[in-house]
Amino acid sequence: MSTRISFRYKSDNKAEDLTPYAKAIRFQEDGFCIALYRPEEKDLYLLEEHLFEEDYPLNGKMHQLAEVAGQWATGGPLRFTCFNACNTQIPKQLFEEENKMLYLQLLTEQPYRFLPMEETVEPYGACLLSGWDKNLYHEALALYPDCRMQSGMGILLHLLAQQEGKKKIAAFVENSCLNIAAEENGKLLGANRFSFQNSNDFLYYLAGFARTLFGDLRDVKLYFGGNVEIQSQLYASTQKYFPDLHLMACGYPQLPQEQHRFCDLLYGGL
Repeated sequence: MSTRISFRYKSDNKAEDLTPYAKAIRFQEDGFCIALYRPEEKDLYLLEEHLFEEDYPLNGKMHQLAEVAGQWATGGPLRFTCFNACNTQIPKQLFEEENKMLYLQLLTEQPYRFLPMEETVEPYGACLLSGWDKNLYHEALALYPDCRMQSGMGILLHLLAQQEGKKKIAAFVENSCLNIAAEENGKLLGANRFSFQNSNDFLYYLAGFARTLFGDLRDVKLYFGGNVEIQSQLYASTQKYFPDLHLMACGYPQLPQEQHRFCDLLYGGL
């Protein structure tokens, strides 16, 4: 099994001891990203994105991931992130733990394939419920029994709360999926995930979601993260709808140009 490194950053400062460093892993269908960092100090030691060169079964992908990640023995917390196909937000006071499977049945036609996992999103007093693929969940925990499992949508909600603006949207592009969340005056309005095949699909979902919640888009701040480049046609097309458009950043001075691609890995929510 092999991977191809599509992006790599390594600090010039040699770390003799990686014990203080946290490790974050984002799992993707076509590869994975890994970061070694100290969030409070904004100290980034390593950041890599690997792409699988073959279509491995899940256990093969996960063992390759573990082989690469095992090269660095860190002592800090380990966070494993996956963007889930189904998510919903429930006010914390209304969430009932015993009804997790019932909620999941409302989200997907195949609830038996998924495990319901809840995350508390403190900025909004909400419970985010995600359906985790059972095989992925158990493969990850078998390799990393002490890891903290988080959904990409949960991290996006935390990132949304950190951005400026009264009316704002955080959008993270992960492969051919758009993950999106909106807030107005500190209140979470909603979040969703859309699969798209081209820029027309992308703009249809993005603008439709935003107009449903805000109506006029001219005073809405849109923050982009993930696989969107400022030089791309997708970015230019989006700016026609959202003139107040920004790339998301997490304050790591080592990565001035690439922060938005890895903002979910490097956010300070550990």
